[in-house]
Amino acid sequence: MKILFTLLLTLPLGAVDLSQQGEKHTISNSFASITYDLKNGTYSIADRQSGIIALANAHFTVDEVGWKQTAGASRSVKSQDVKDSIGTGKRLSFTEKPNAGYLLTKTLHITLYDELPMVALGFSVTNHTALPARIARIGMIDKANLYPGKTLESPQW
Repeated sequence: MKILFTLLLTLPLGAVDLSQQGEKHTISNSFASITYDLKNGTYSIADRQSGIIALANAHFTVDEVGWKQTAGASRSVKSQDVKDSIGTGKRLSFTEKPNAGYLLTKTLHITLYDELPMVALGFSVTNHTALPARIARIGMIDKANLYPGKTLESPQW
């Protein structure tokens, strides 16, 4: 079973660049930067013009409501060039597979486009067991710190 979803965010224009520093993988243009930490399974999004971090320590979660992962998980990354109906750019895909148990294998896809002011956050989920799976909750930016170190003047919640 595989489920796909895409969330579109508006960002300014710029050429896409991929970089790596240790366990941290970054996809960016001259205006936005998205960094994923393979060790912790978290990511952050920053505005490169202002230096403001919009999100920090965000997790991509699938039905994670307190289940323990005693065997941990293995994480990997793949990069690819993208040319689709939206535009051209690059994609980093981060896959997290449980080392044991019944949790699903999940992949977070981060696509940044060269010619359009947007980034696409997508995901896929794969059931690696013979047992049927039920998904009740997906968290694309779960447990994230919104504008860390800043005070929101008019929060909408």
